[in-house]
Amino acid sequence: QVKQAEASLQSAIEAFQNEMPSVFDPFAGGGAIPLEAARLGCRSYGNDINPVAHIIERGSAEFPQKYGKPIVYSKAEFEKKYGVEGIEIAQDSEKNVIFDGKTYKIPNRLAFDVEYYAKKMYNELENLSSYMYPSVNDSTPLVYNWAKVARCSNPTCNAEVPLLGQFYISKRRGTPKKDWVFLKPHIEGNKITFSIEHGEYQDEGWIGRANLKCPCCGNVTEAKLLKKQFLGYKDSRRLMYVVSENKGKRTYTIPDSNYLNALPQIDKTPVPQEPMPIEYTQALPSCTWGIEKWGQLFSTRQAYVINQIKDKVLSIKQDLDVNLEYNKAVITYLTFLLDRIIVRYTEFGVWHVLQETVEHPFGRQAIPMKFSYPEMNPFSELSGAYWGQLSAITAYINEEDSFASHFANSSSGEQEQFARKSMTSVVTDPPYYEQLHMPIFLIFSMFGKNKYYQTYFLKYLQPLFLPKQKNVQLLNIGIKATTIKQKNTLRIN
Repeated sequence: QVKQAEASLQSAIEAFQNEMPSVFDPFAGGGAIPLEAARLGCRSYGNDINPVAHIIERGSAEFPQKYGKPIVYSKAEFEKKYGVEGIEIAQDSEKNVIFDGKTYKIPNRLAFDVEYYAKKMYNELENLSSYMYPSVNDSTPLVYNWAKVARCSNPTCNAEVPLLGQFYISKRRGTPKKDWVFLKPHIEGNKITFSIEHGEYQDEGWIGRANLKCPCCGNVTEAKLLKKQFLGYKDSRRLMYVVSENKGKRTYTIPDSNYLNALPQIDKTPVPQEPMPIEYTQALPSCTWGIEKWGQLFSTRQAYVINQIKDKVLSIKQDLDVNLEYNKAVITYLTFLLDRIIVRYTEFGVWHVLQETVEHPFGRQAIPMKFSYPEMNPFSELSGAYWGQLSAITAYINEEDSFASHFANSSSGEQEQFARKSMTSVVTDPPYYEQLHMPIFLIFSMFGKNKYYQTYFLKYLQPLFLPKQKNVQLLNIGIKATTIKQKNTLRIN
């Protein structure tokens, strides 16, 4: 009866969609156009040659719609499959799982499974969390804010100066100015110390346009001289302050010996050794400062933690039947979880003083040089950390209930992809290959998860670079899109 009902439902959906337009986006990117078309009831399709974009498309407009369905387990089946961790999730009233004493009724199987395996991973990482980010004075660290240090070029001064662009720690929206928090520098000869104060602070930072103005002697060390100190990535850094939480209240601390002695000692850990495309200085100005390998974007502690989470994802993969498409979807979202953490967990992140959050570095479609950066505790309650990112993923899976879209990983279209005149309309936003060297960020996004993607999406990962000058043709529906240097045009024949 269940199979008959499912067949009848599918027949009704087919009949409905036959009356709706068929929509195709040849440059689908993250899948927004196919997703919106599917929400309107259309049969929708999307292509993209970028393998990361293609996988994101499937995660946003295919997997939730196809697998985010209700499921019912008997009590024995549920407890055998999920154990104590699953029962704890089911008892959370926000998950809307109904247990009537005999059965567990789960409203969204995919969202539940993603959270279950993510929680299982976290429990196995708990000891790592307390070692890597130890509590000090009963306070849990949220963010370590570091500054790179350069030496004043004045030989009579020679001060070691933290490269700070400004001094505010917190200017939370809606907070009175008297409660703002800032670092106040204290200068004694060529020595610099700091205290944490409240209120307004008008002094300008010491690094601007990559030039250092020494607070000790007033000498300006130009960018070209600073770069010589950074070449070979031999720069030093200083822990400026720690943002912690104690009983729901945030505290701001200048690190003393207790903090410094608690920092973990980590041996070298594997990091990506691939060279960065240093010739693309507009997208990667950091390359001109001696940062020439992708692994240099991460501190040793960050790289170690990322590798540990990656290993847990791979361990979950080994426990699941990888031949099932459903399990592929579950592992994809666990990998998305790691990816969403990674983009905020580098030496190039941004500390947002207006809301006290850690943000990714891609504010202007580039990885700019950063002289100070927040190192978040990825196991904390910050919105950008583990639980915040997991919540964002499961919320999307729960909310997205339209029809599934169909995606192909190709440049725009393939000769046999569609039957003649089968597409009603083509809607697209032409690619911007010349504005940003997309493969740069494709390679960046592969750190920590390439073993997974090589297992499941090997055929998508072979063309690592986008063909900037290649004509791509949609032979069956009469569209030709040509990417021209400095200009993108789309011609409808």
